Amino acid sequence: NLDTIKSAGFNAIKINGYNFKSKEIAKIAKEKGIIVYFHPQYIAVKNKDLKSGEEFIGLARKMIAEMKNYIDVLGVGNELTVEIIDLYYENLKKYKEKVSNFSAVKKSLESDPKKFSEFLNRLVKIIRSEFNGKITYFSGWWEDPFVNWNLFDVVACNLFYNEESKPFYNEKIKFLKSFNKPFVIGEMGYLTIKDSFKVGLDWSY
Repeated sequence: NLDTIKSAGFNAIKINGYNFKSKEIAKIAKEKGIIVYFHPQYIAVKNKDLKSGEEFIGLARKMIAEMKNYIDVLGVGNELTVEIIDLYYENLKKYKEKVSNFSAVKKSLESDPKKFSEFLNRLVKIIRSEFNGKITYFSGWWEDPFVNWNLFDVVACNLFYNEESKPFYNEKIKFLKSFNKPFVIGEMGYLTIKDSFKVGLDWSY
C-alpha cells in the first residue's frame, strides 16, 4: 500500500521486472510524490533456464520502453553475475544453481572482472541511447568494486546487514559514498525467524 509506505516516512520504491501492474504502481507512486526506481529483471521460475546476456538486453529494452515515462531512476540491471547465464559458470543455467555455487561465481568474477565490466559498459551504452533520465546499477556486495561508477548517476548496492557482513559493512558504505554521488541501498531485509541476523542470506530456511 503506497499510502502506508509514505506515512511510514519512506520516499521511494523499487520495482523489479515488468508485469501488467508495474506501470500502474509506478504511475500512482509518482502522483503521490514517491520516487520510483525500476530495473529490468528476469529470474526464471518453474526451473527454467536463466537468460543469456544478449537475451537479457533484449528483454531489458522492452521493459524500459514500457516503463521509461513512469520512473525517476532506472537500474540497468541487478546482480547480473548471478542473474544471467553467460558471465560466469555458464554450465550453471538456473538461478538456484548460481546462488548455491555463489563462492565459485564470486571467485570467477575476481579472477576475470573484465568480462563483467565490459558487459556492463556495453549495457549502459545501449540503455543511455534509449533512456534520458538518471541511471544506476543494483550491484551485489561482491560486484561493486568492479563497477565503473563514473558511468552512473546514482550508486546502488544490495547490502544486507548480518553476521557475515558486519565486519566490512561500514567500510563498504564509506567506499560507495566516496564517489560523491547519491547512494542507495537497493536491497536490505531479514528472514522472519529468531536467528535472522546470524542466518543472513541463507534463504533455505
